[in-house]
Amino acid sequence: MPITIYRSSAGSGKTFTLVKSYLHIVLQNPYAFRHILALTFTNKAATEMKERILLYLNKISSTPIDTQHTVNKVLVPQLLAEGLNGMDETKLRANAAKALKLIIHNYTEFAVGTIDSFMQRVVRSFAFDMHLPHDFDTELDQNPIIRDATNNLLEVTGTDVIVTKILQDVVYELMDDEAGWNVRIKIEEAANRSFDERSRSFLEKLETLTPLELREICAKLRKDLHSSQNNLSKLAAQTWQKIQSSGLTVNSFAYGASGGVGQYLKRIAEGDLSKLTMGDRLQKAIDDGKWHGTKADSFQKTAIDQLIPDISTTLLAIAEKSNAYYLLKNISSNLHTISLLSITDKAVQDAKAQKGIVHISEFNRRIRQIVLAEPVPFIYARLGEKFHHFLLDEFQDTSVVQWHNLLPLVSNALAGLENEQETQSLIVGDGKQSIYRWRNSDVELFQALPRVYNKPDQAAFDDAENLLMYHSTLRNLEENFRSKTEIIEFNNRFFSQFSANNLQGNALAIYADLIQKSRPNNTGGLVKLGFYPKEHHPDKVLETVQELVAEGFALRDLAILTRDNRNASLLANFLITHNIPVISSESLLLKSSATVNYVINVMQLLNNKLNEVALFSALVFIERDSPTLFNQGITKNEYTADRFFTSYLNSDANTLNQKSLYALCEEIIANSPNLNPSDLYLRFLLDNVYLFQTKEKGSLAQFLDYWEKKGKELSVNIPEGIDAIRIMTVHKAKGLAFRVVIYPFVADTRSNKNTLWADTEGLGLQGLPVAMVNMNKELESTSLQALYLNEKSKQQLDTTNLLYVAFTRAEERLYVFGHELSDSDKSESLQNKIANSLQQAFEYPELGSDFVYPETFTPTTQGQHRPEESLKPSTKPFISIPWEERIRISKLAPTWWDTNDPDQERRHGKIVHQMLSELTAIDDLPRLYESYFDTELVPKPEQAAIQKLFDSLFQNPEISLLFNATGQTLNERDILTADGQILRPDRVVLAADQTLVVDYKTGAKHESHKDQILRYKQEIGKMGYANVKACLLYLNPPELIEVT
Repeated sequence: MPITIYRSSAGSGKTFTLVKSYLHIVLQNPYAFRHILALTFTNKAATEMKERILLYLNKISSTPIDTQHTVNKVLVPQLLAEGLNGMDETKLRANAAKALKLIIHNYTEFAVGTIDSFMQRVVRSFAFDMHLPHDFDTELDQNPIIRDATNNLLEVTGTDVIVTKILQDVVYELMDDEAGWNVRIKIEEAANRSFDERSRSFLEKLETLTPLELREICAKLRKDLHSSQNNLSKLAAQTWQKIQSSGLTVNSFAYGASGGVGQYLKRIAEGDLSKLTMGDRLQKAIDDGKWHGTKADSFQKTAIDQLIPDISTTLLAIAEKSNAYYLLKNISSNLHTISLLSITDKAVQDAKAQKGIVHISEFNRRIRQIVLAEPVPFIYARLGEKFHHFLLDEFQDTSVVQWHNLLPLVSNALAGLENEQETQSLIVGDGKQSIYRWRNSDVELFQALPRVYNKPDQAAFDDAENLLMYHSTLRNLEENFRSKTEIIEFNNRFFSQFSANNLQGNALAIYADLIQKSRPNNTGGLVKLGFYPKEHHPDKVLETVQELVAEGFALRDLAILTRDNRNASLLANFLITHNIPVISSESLLLKSSATVNYVINVMQLLNNKLNEVALFSALVFIERDSPTLFNQGITKNEYTADRFFTSYLNSDANTLNQKSLYALCEEIIANSPNLNPSDLYLRFLLDNVYLFQTKEKGSLAQFLDYWEKKGKELSVNIPEGIDAIRIMTVHKAKGLAFRVVIYPFVADTRSNKNTLWADTEGLGLQGLPVAMVNMNKELESTSLQALYLNEKSKQQLDTTNLLYVAFTRAEERLYVFGHELSDSDKSESLQNKIANSLQQAFEYPELGSDFVYPETFTPTTQGQHRPEESLKPSTKPFISIPWEERIRISKLAPTWWDTNDPDQERRHGKIVHQMLSELTAIDDLPRLYESYFDTELVPKPEQAAIQKLFDSLFQNPEISLLFNATGQTLNERDILTADGQILRPDRVVLAADQTLVVDYKTGAKHESHKDQILRYKQEIGKMGYANVKACLLYLNPPELIEVT
C-alpha cells in the first residue's frame, strides 16, 4: 500500500523500520532523496535517524563488504527479498554509493528533521504571504517576551484605569488566599498561556470582549454566585425551621450528627455549602426509608413522618440547584484569571510586534489559518511538488494542529497516484508511549488513523480522509528487540491487567496491541517490586546499586528514573554523599551548588548592600567550619556589607562595581576563603556569566534578574562515557534503553492540568464566551460532567503510559519501589493499583511483600561489562590571573611590543616584523603606512624612525628583490608535519622555478635560527616543492642570509 501505518510497542525497532523504508526508496532511485520528508518529535531523534541512514548507506556501499555488520547480515537480505524492482545485490550496492554521495553533496536537501523545524521552514519561505515582516526573528524562548509583556503592564499601572483595576483584583485575591501579593508571578503565569496551542482558540474568543466588558461580566457572575448561595441556604433554612418547630433535633433523624438529614439541612441553612452532595449514609437512609433516629420516641417519629414530603422536596430542590451552584463556584474561582488573561495576551502580542519577533509556537497556528481558508493551500503549492514520500515518526506526540497542517501535503501525494506518481509513506507511533499531552500532543490522532481525528468541516479534509482510508494499511511491530524475555513477559501480563483495571473505552483500546514477542534464547531478565515508606527509598536505591555493582554491572549500565526533578535531585545528592558518581541534569543544576549560591549571594549584596538575607547567607557559607560566628553571637551592626567586602574580598563596593560581570565573578572566586577555583560548578557559572555578558550586555542587576528566572535551569554538562549512574525523569528517558532501570517513589502523581478550558455556550453565564474550571470532583456534578470525565480518563491514561515508558526502558533488570500500601480496600492510590494488578496477573501472594519475577532466577550477565571505555570525571586546575595588575593598556603601547625591552631599536624591529607579515609586495607600503600611522598603532613620535628602517631595508637590492618576486606569496601560513607538529615560516614565495622560504629575525644572530629555517626547507621539500631556497632576514641592521 502507498501508506503504511505501524502501531509499534517499546523496543520494537520502529527507527529501524523508518530507516529501512527510507532506504527502500533511495536504493530504487538515488535521486528520490530530494522528494522524501522524514519528520520526528525531537532533535535528538532526527539526528539519530540521519546518522543511521548515512551509516547504513555507507555499510552497504563500502568495499570490502563488512559481512558481520547487521546492515549486511540482516537489512540487505530483507531489502532484496522484498524485491526492489528486480534489482540484484550489485546494483543495490552501487545505488547505495550513489545515494550517499548525492546526500552528502546536497545535504541541505536531506529533509530529515522535526515537525517544528519543518513548519518554521514553511513560515520562513512564505513570510510575505503570511503578512510577516521579511526580517522577522524566530524566538524559541518565550521568557524574554513574557518579561517584556509583564514590564509593560506594570509600567501602565496607575495610568491605565482598567489594567490597574484588574491587577488590583488579582492582588486582593492573592491576599485573601494568603498567597502573598506578588502580582508579577500571576501576570507571568497568565502570559504563559499565550504560547499554549490548546489555549489559543479560547483566548481568541475572549478577544471578542474588551477587558472592561469582561470585567463587568465577571462582576455579574460573582453576584449570581452570591444569590445562588443565599437561595440554597434559604431553601434549607425554611425546612430546618419546620423541623425545629416540630420539636425535632439533629439526633431525631437516622445517623444524627454523623451524616443524617437533620445535620445536612442545618449545615446548609447556616451557610456551610462545602458538602452539598448527600453523603453515603444520608443517601442510604433515604433509599431504605430509614428516617427515624434510634432514640426517637413515638412523638418524634410521627413528626418526622409528617415532614418527610417537605424534606424530600427540599432535598430534591437542593440537588437540582446545587449543580448550578457548583458550576458558578468553580468558574468564579478563576474569574480574576480570565480578566487577567484578556490583558496579558494583548501585552504579549504587543511585545512581539514591538521587536519584530515571531515565537515558534505561532507557526502551526499561522499555517492552520491558511490551510482552513484555502481549498488548495498556496503555501504547499511548491512543496507538494517537491515531496512525494512522507515518513512520520512518534506520531502519538503530534498535536491536532500539526497533523491538520501536514495533511494537505500527504493527501496531495496520495492524489498523485492517479497520475502514476509513486509514493511510499509511513506513519509510526505507539499510543502507550504518549506522555507529552502537556505539550499539546493528542494520542487520539494516532488511534483514529486512517480517519482524521477532530476533522474540520471542510470538503478538502473529507477528501483527504477518503484518500487515507483507501490507500493505507495497518500493521503491528510485534517483536521486542530490546529486553530480555522475562522483562517482556512481565510487562505483557502486568499491563494487560493494569490497563483492564484502570482504563475504559478509547483509552483501553490503546493497549489492545500490547502483547510483544521476545527473541529466541534471549533470557536472563529480572523484575523486582517492593512497597516501602517514602523515606526508605533512597536507602533501597543505594542498597540495590551496591548489589548490582557487586554482581559485576558498571555504574554506566544503571539508570534511575523518577517522576519529577525534585526526586531526581534528592537521589543524586544522596548517592553523591555516598561516593557514587551520578550524571543528571537535575542533580548537576548550578543552583544545587553551595559555592555557586555563595557567589550569587555576594553579587546580590553588591547590588543591594541592605540585603540582609544575602549578607548572612554568604557569612554562613564562609564561616561554616568556624564556631566563632554563631557561638559568640552577632548583631546586625557587627556585620555590614562594607565590612564583608573588606574582610573577605580584600576590596570595597566601589572597586568591585567598576569591574565587568565576568571580572567581578573571578574576583569573588579568587579572593573568597574556602573556595576552590577548580570547582566544576564555579567553572560553569563563569561560562554562563560570560555568555550573558557577551550576548545580553546587561548590568549586575539585570544578570541577577536573569539568574532568578533562568538559574534553576542551568546545569553542568558532563561528557558521554563517564562511568556513572544516569538519573533522569521518565519523560527524558523516553526513547532510551538501559541494562538496569531503578524506578523509586512510585505513588500518586500530580494532575498535569489543574485547570481546564470550557466552552460556555448555552450555560447562561452572562455572555461569558469561555471559562476556566478547576479539575475537581465537584465538576462532575455540573453540566460540564462530560468535560470532567474525559479529562479524568486522559489523566488515568497519562499515569498508565508513564508507568509503561518507565518499565519498558529496562533491557535486563527492572527494580520498582512504590510507596507504602494503604490498608483500605478502597484505596485509589497508584501503589495499591499496582499491587492489585500484580495479585491478579501473577497471583501475588501478599500485599506489601516483595514481588520477584521470575521466582527462580539465575543471572546470565554476572561480571560482564560493556566493552566501552570508562572515563573518570576530572577538572584541571583553574587559575584566575588579575590581569589589571600585569597589563596597562595604552594607545602608546601596542600589545606586540616587548615593554620589558629598553632597547628602542629592537622594539622598532618588532614593529617592522609585524608589518612585514602583512606585506605582499613593496607597492603595498603606502597602504601599510596608512593603516599603522593614521590610526596611531605606531605613535607619531616613532613613525619617522619606523619609516627610516623600512627605507634602509629595501635599499638592499637582494631584500628588495625578495619583495618583488613573481609567484604566489604566503605570509605566516601553518605547515602540519607528519608527526603532528605545526610550523609557521614568516614568508613563502611559490615561483615557477623555485620555492623561497624566509624567516624574519629582530635580534642578534644565533645558530638556532639556521636550524629552524632548514627545518622549514626540509618540510616544504617533503610536500613536493622542488628547488627550495631558505633565507634568514635580519632586520636591524638589514641583512639577508641564504642558509644551505
